[in-house]
Amino acid sequence: MSYLLLFLMMVTGCLFIYLTNKHQILISKKLNTYPWRTIGVILLFSALPGWLNLFSLSAAILFWLALSLLLFGFMPFIALFLNRK
Repeated sequence: MSYLLLFLMMVTGCLFIYLTNKHQILISKKLNTYPWRTIGVILLFSALPGWLNLFSLSAAILFWLALSLLLFGFMPFIALFLNRK
């Protein structure tokens, strides 16, 4: 798997999990919890074997955790960059 595909899987998974939260501000109404949060978790955990294929065990787990933390920390600030009128 390529780096870009794994990165997009993680971004999409984090975005789906964030959009099911009641405190999200990107869309007017939160997504339904059951299908979307499950899809997000599946996407996040299905990216981990891809990272394990590219890096050593400890480096892959560290990179997966660090990227997850970065994405979940950045999601609330996406609304600041959108040009809403």
